[in-house]
Amino acid sequence: MSITKDKVTIVSPVYNTPEKYLNKLIKTVYAQTFGNVDLIFVDDGSQEHTVEYLKKIDKKYDKVTVIYHPHNKGCGEARKTGFRAVKDAEYVMECDPDDCIAVDAVEHLYNLAKKYGADVVTGGAQSVLGPFKLPYSPAYYMREERSFSREEIVNDLLISFFGYNKIPVAQWAKLYHKSLLPILSECVTVTDFAATDETVVLNIFAQANSLAVTPKAVYYYRQGGGSSQFREKYFEDVIAFYNYRKPFIEKYLKDYRENGRTARDYMDIELKNETYFILNKFASANKPSREELCKMAQTVLEQEEVVEVFKNRELKSNYIGYDEAVLSGDYSVVADYIENAIKNRPLSRKIKEFIFKLF
Repeated sequence: MSITKDKVTIVSPVYNTPEKYLNKLIKTVYAQTFGNVDLIFVDDGSQEHTVEYLKKIDKKYDKVTVIYHPHNKGCGEARKTGFRAVKDAEYVMECDPDDCIAVDAVEHLYNLAKKYGADVVTGGAQSVLGPFKLPYSPAYYMREERSFSREEIVNDLLISFFGYNKIPVAQWAKLYHKSLLPILSECVTVTDFAATDETVVLNIFAQANSLAVTPKAVYYYRQGGGSSQFREKYFEDVIAFYNYRKPFIEKYLKDYRENGRTARDYMDIELKNETYFILNKFASANKPSREELCKMAQTVLEQEEVVEVFKNRELKSNYIGYDEAVLSGDYSVVADYIENAIKNRPLSRKIKEFIFKLF
């Protein structure tokens, strides 16, 4: 076990998380090869049975602290509460309560932070389905250990927050220097569900002086669970995050060009794709009537920002024929497209969706 005077604190927001996942995360914290690590759970208005279990955890484990929110404020606010409670830590991390980290994750990321003098270190995240680890391959810019200067972060990596993913943008699987705690603890909360962590990490990447990456999978992300759910607030979050990013393009990526596209182009294509995803998820999860699906299509596609991006016929979504269906202006045509997409999705996709539901 690595012994160091530096401390690393992990923050984890909890909302009705099953006991088995909380226990697994605690177990991986205690198993860390890094000698000085602790964990802060922030309850976000969970039901009584979860609160009672957290109280038992708080008494039982010396490395675990529990903070309680009487009302559900969302995971973004819960994370910020946790980071505001950090004491004497040189570095901090975030881990969702139903996920966990590799036993050498903290030590590996810490050593890279010291080696490169990095403000942020990001590692890989491997998906897990039940007891099985799914195949993992690192993102393009993480295929080998290396560091990035501030100029390289802005010029090469910041575009990942605008629809052209070169590096993972989630808050987890990353180690942050304590100098970034003001952002982690006070960054504005723009959304309730979608992109709650991307907003924070965008601000961090925009201000960080150095970043190190490793191809090693240090984080285990649990698949399944809510993968088939439709959340009504999701679309509002998508629009809110879309608008929030516009000033960042003007400030940092005004002259960005890659593959003949600007940063705004990539973000607009992403919004087109999101409208398809939302309608597909609504139709799959809710089993709506034809009238209900047409009404949802109208709600989504008549949003001012959405109307604007579809005016640009040069920027195509990832779904063949979808743009033409939307541009027809006939919501029954859009409904036909979505229903056919669901009906004709590949067998492999159907099997994957069925397996997710099992877990």
